[in-house]
Amino acid sequence: MKFSAQNSFLLLILFLGAALLHFASLSILPFPFNHANVFLVLIIWLLFFSTRPVVVWLALPAGFLLELFSPRPFGIIALSLTATSVIISWALLNLLTHRSIYMVLLVGFLGSIFYRVFIYLFSSALSLISQEPGLVLVWSWSDFAGEIFSTTIILFCLYFISSFFIRRLKPQYLGVKDWKYGR
Repeated sequence: MKFSAQNSFLLLILFLGAALLHFASLSILPFPFNHANVFLVLIIWLLFFSTRPVVVWLALPAGFLLELFSPRPFGIIALSLTATSVIISWALLNLLTHRSIYMVLLVGFLGSIFYRVFIYLFSSALSLISQEPGLVLVWSWSDFAGEIFSTTIILFCLYFISSFFIRRLKPQYLGVKDWKYGR
């Protein structure tokens, strides 16, 4: 994926749409689904369909966009989202190579856990370095479980719907392969 003006514009539209969806879901959806991390779902969904390294690094600008509306110190969410995307990408390439519905559930579950653990670790490390105890924001177990549940379920539904349509629209079913070679 080359970074041209057109691709940059499309990525900007994608991120702004995801940000709008993320912030709208906070106030519109009921309890477990208002904690869904739309950017994490988007990054993991892109990792399932592309193995390019640029997909991993799309988490960095997405994290910086989330940083603008977060009460946490600047950089913690971007680092957490990027570290999670690196680990998930590595796991998808080396460990979880079978792209099935079960792997989507497992990756969504593990991605949500890694994301929250990284946020807590980076917040704790910054709190120890700066000696300010208020940097680690307290979250409840119900919020944590709600985020894991809703992120995993939304990722599952998005993957199921997109794989259904991608499987239906493959060119080999339409005879494009034979047409391409002039047969």
